[in-house]
Amino acid sequence: MLNTKEHFNQLDAIAVTELDNETAAAIGGGAGLEVFRDINGKDRIGSFNVGTPQVKANDQISSAKINDGGTWRFYEDANYKGHYIDVSAPKGVVINFIRPSQPDDFWNDRISSLKKISNKPI
Repeated sequence: MLNTKEHFNQLDAIAVTELDNETAAAIGGGAGLEVFRDINGKDRIGSFNVGTPQVKANDQISSAKINDGGTWRFYEDANYKGHYIDVSAPKGVVINFIRPSQPDDFWNDRISSLKKISNKPI
């Protein structure tokens, strides 16, 4: 058994790391939004509760699942700039950012930043 001084010395040696939004949401288990590399919710890239000014998987998102029933804004450029699209859906529904009839004319692989804009659907 450690005495108090030895215990605090061991605690001093522990490194504390600040978690990014994706990691914190995943650990918390209550992510409001999950984003995926492929359509139909395949190959999860990350999860968010409030958003991020720069998605780590820049221009690679093909689908998303809104778990909190809110409205999310997806931007074409980093730092919440450029064209954007507002999306809401019933809880747990996957949204595909591609239209099979016009795959080059939608939001597939164009999203660079995103944020929650409302707790309510559009």
